[in-house]
Amino acid sequence: MNAFVANSMNGKLSLPSDILGLLRFAIDFKNRAKFSIRTDSGIDYVVNYTDAGYSASQALASKQPKLTSEGIEFDGLDDLLQTNDLGNIVYCCVVANHNVAFTPYAPFVSGYQGGVPYPSIMGQIGTAMFEGNVSPYSQSDIRMNNIPSSDFAPISQYKVVSAKFGLKLSNVYDIGSNIGNGAMNGTIKGGYFFHTEPTESQKTVLQQFLETHFNL
Repeated sequence: MNAFVANSMNGKLSLPSDILGLLRFAIDFKNRAKFSIRTDSGIDYVVNYTDAGYSASQALASKQPKLTSEGIEFDGLDDLLQTNDLGNIVYCCVVANHNVAFTPYAPFVSGYQGGVPYPSIMGQIGTAMFEGNVSPYSQSDIRMNNIPSSDFAPISQYKVVSAKFGLKLSNVYDIGSNIGNGAMNGTIKGGYFFHTEPTESQKTVLQQFLETHFNL
């Protein structure tokens, strides 16, 4: 039975084992024990997040996003977390909230590998989702709350955004920025990187878990 529990005490992910077995790396703002934090004038900034041997980090203080009661807050300028080598990621799911409309675009996650600029990317152009299978990008099956979508839902609400990554795979990901092109002005509650795409039923369970876990 695909039961799931959101542990409100420490934010620990407690997903069915069949889904956990597909998950390479999860960054979850509720699990504070996995963060390394720099505090300045009473504000917490994310230095590093480590889970199961993988990490997302930012050494430069000026580019460290804030850790708030709502999630990891990016300033829309140059805040950025970068993962270490995650290996090939074929599916990604992000819980995020934009604060403003973006020009030219706002990325949740951008990947880079083998000289191909950001082949795997998730984000927004105005009110539209990034289009799939447009060179050099390779994301497809873009969904909002697990429903196929080409439009971005109202930016005032937290949404679960997911996409399947295609042949142009990445292994290192920028979270909250696409360097030189755009940056996210908003908050990410969680980012989940999968080495194997979940089945349709698993995606439904994952959506249900995230809605419970984050009280969406």
